[in-house]
Amino acid sequence: MKKLILSIAILATSKMIFACDAIDDAAIDRIIENITPSIKKTSMDVNYVNFEYLPSICKSWPQRPGLDIIVVPYAYGKKYLKADGNQSLGIAVAVVDRKRKKETMQLDERRVASIGKIYPYEVTIDTADYKAGNENFLFGVRVSLKRNDRPRSFSFYDKFMTLYDISQGTIRPVVNKLMMYNLSGVEDGMDMCPFSSSELTTLISVGKQETNGFADLIVQAKRNLSSFKKTNSVCRQTDTRSSTKEYTMKFNGKDYDIPMELSDGASL
Repeated sequence: MKKLILSIAILATSKMIFACDAIDDAAIDRIIENITPSIKKTSMDVNYVNFEYLPSICKSWPQRPGLDIIVVPYAYGKKYLKADGNQSLGIAVAVVDRKRKKETMQLDERRVASIGKIYPYEVTIDTADYKAGNENFLFGVRVSLKRNDRPRSFSFYDKFMTLYDISQGTIRPVVNKLMMYNLSGVEDGMDMCPFSSSELTTLISVGKQETNGFADLIVQAKRNLSSFKKTNSVCRQTDTRSSTKEYTMKFNGKDYDIPMELSDGASL
C-alpha cells in the first residue's frame, strides 16, 4: 500500500513539474502513435522504439499565451546491439493550441544524441525571453548528457540547447545544439589524481542589432581551468584560472552561425 501511495505521489509530482494536463496528454498520445511506424518505415534497421527512456514534458509558453510546448523524447535503434551508435535519442517537439485542443505544429528530430558511453539523462524546455523580432519569440529545448565510463581524457557532463522558431507556421531549429555547459578533464593516474579539469558555462541573451530579420544573439562563455594534486593521500585543488569570452551569433537566413568552440561535440 505504501508503494502504491508513493507511486501516485511521484506521478502527481512529475505532472506538476512538467505541467502536462489532459489536453497535452492527448497530444502526446497522438504523437507517440505516429512516431513508431514513421521511424520503422524510414529506418529499416530499427527494431525498437522506447518512449519510457525519458519522460515527456510540457510547458506553457508565457510569451505566447494559449500555446503549450511539448517535447516527447524517445530512444530507438537495434535492441540487442549496445555499442555506441546503435541506439539514439530522438525528440518530437510540438506546439499545442489550447483553444483548439490540438497540436498545430510538430517536428520530429532524429539522432539528437547517441546513447552509449555518453548518454542523455535529462531534457528540459526553456521559455526565457528570446525575442528574435517583432512578436517573434523563440523557445529552447535543452539536452543534458554524461559519461558512464572513465577514460584518461574525457567529457564528463555536457548540456546543449536548440532554439526553435515558429514564425513561418512550422517548427524549425534556428540555433542547433549550442553548448551551454561542459565539464571535461584529463587524469594522469589510475586514481584520478593528478587531475586537470575544464568547466565551460555559457549564457545567451538577445542583442540590439538584427541580421536578416532576426536579432543577433550574444553568448558569454566562462571557462574555469583547474588542477588537482594528491597531498597526504587527499586529492586537492591547487590552481584555478578563469577566462570569459563574448560571441555574437548572427542569423544567416536559415539559422544562426555557432562558433566552432561552442558547437555540440566540440568537447566530446
